Amino acid sequence: MTTSHRGPIEPVELFESLKIVSKDVKELWRPQADALREWDQNRTMNDVLFLLNTGAGKTLIGLLAAQSIVNETQGKVLYVCATNQLIEQTNFKASEYGIDTTTYYNGTWQGDSFDKCTGPCITNYQALFNGKSIFRSMDLEAIIFDDAHTAFSIIQEQYTLSIHKATMESLWREQIGLFAPYFQQAHRQNVFSDVIRGTDPYSVLFVPTFWVHQNIGQIIEILDQARLDREKSTMFSWAHLKDKLALCAVMVDASGVHFCPPVPPIHTLSYFSNGVRRLYLSATMPKGATFYRAFGQKPDLVIRPGGRAGDCERMILPALVSDTDEEARVWIKEAISDKKALIMVPSQKIGRHWCDVAELYETDQGHDRFIAFAESDSDKLVLAGRYDGIDLPDDACRVLVVDGFPSGLHPLERFFESYLNIGDITNSLVACRVTQTFGRVSRGMNDYSVVLVMSRKLLKWLIDPRNRKKLPPTISQQLDVGDSLVPFYEKMSLGELMSKCLARKEDWLEIYQAHVSQTAHQSEVDLKDYVPQDVQLERNFI
Repeated sequence: MTTSHRGPIEPVELFESLKIVSKDVKELWRPQADALREWDQNRTMNDVLFLLNTGAGKTLIGLLAAQSIVNETQGKVLYVCATNQLIEQTNFKASEYGIDTTTYYNGTWQGDSFDKCTGPCITNYQALFNGKSIFRSMDLEAIIFDDAHTAFSIIQEQYTLSIHKATMESLWREQIGLFAPYFQQAHRQNVFSDVIRGTDPYSVLFVPTFWVHQNIGQIIEILDQARLDREKSTMFSWAHLKDKLALCAVMVDASGVHFCPPVPPIHTLSYFSNGVRRLYLSATMPKGATFYRAFGQKPDLVIRPGGRAGDCERMILPALVSDTDEEARVWIKEAISDKKALIMVPSQKIGRHWCDVAELYETDQGHDRFIAFAESDSDKLVLAGRYDGIDLPDDACRVLVVDGFPSGLHPLERFFESYLNIGDITNSLVACRVTQTFGRVSRGMNDYSVVLVMSRKLLKWLIDPRNRKKLPPTISQQLDVGDSLVPFYEKMSLGELMSKCLARKEDWLEIYQAHVSQTAHQSEVDLKDYVPQDVQLERNFI
């Protein structure tokens, strides 16, 4: 049987039964159908990872799989997004596809299909993994994790207790007072002072475990007296960590003091029992180690469909490495003055450099701000620290500016990047972020865009051939084409060069088609070696 009284179970048949009103989706692409059929043949597996190119339609795959499981089990299924804006975006797409959904975020429910077990609930990682999650006691049949490659830092944030200097100064001073003597004894008091003063906002210091253990009694007493269970900013992480502080890493940066386990102990959650199916959607997964550290599971199956879905045309134009960042910004601002452009930056500090020509996006603006941007003619929008989940295909946006090295946001991740000799892992994470960033405005096989890249640190990373090997083959080839266009900077303005792509000039199309293979090889995933043994030992210890 392939149907129940709630609707079809086989996902392609389910798609064909839907009343779709989306102008962008009329039929399944072959790679989407292939991926869904392969999953359907293995649908009882606990952990299935879908690897698809950015822009290859993974949201539709995830929603169809979610509804398929709802129809099969007549039970409760979650679809998990990285941000509230993505909940709104995914819910809007679901309505266009004819899938009835419920949403839950900011403590508010909308819709009743989840309660009636007729449709999935779209929520976020924060709601699922916080220490007082409403889903903790629910009997869930399955969870679809969208943008799984972003999950580690988001999940880790839910297990991080942060004592922020700006909002909890008295408590912060008490904690700092316990750690300052170590840095004085280690003759690092000047570095310590620079970090807590914010001289370098990116810097983070790790408090040695032995010092934490020596002072754990005082640490716990101070935090316990602060009644962190009553403060909204700390109550959810405190529920996770209040009895486990001795097992946490402790870090100090310009914003405050942070406690978190080296690996999120999600094995304690019911969602990761054998009775719950878990599907992971990812455009890029830099390392099996990253996946395993996030979810504590090794995929039973990795589905990587073939085809060109998501292979988009890009004219990637790098600023000169010899230019200062400010010189590059002036160059780019002039070129985009009459164009709509999305500007991606790693932090609000860098984003403010663009506020003379663009608006800095604020989270409370939600999905409506992106709709307004997509419908405008010359709007310019700055996104800070948002490398995923923004879909601006075709005329919604043709110009992307990338300013700044895409660094980690979590203190422990920044510590790994800055101080530990784990370049291969760090570079893989950077490659993941670069790939996602380039995909924000290029979403389909027939889409095209101009990507303007600046920041001396990022440009130096991109010209290293070892790093390019970590990028998808198509992007690596596009970077090569961009390098070959640099000599033209002396012959024409940046705006004139951009118009070659945007106006579909024949000379540009000939160059692109001659140098970018449409069948670039993607390496297969070997599950046997997918997760290194040391990473498994790390999680086993936790």
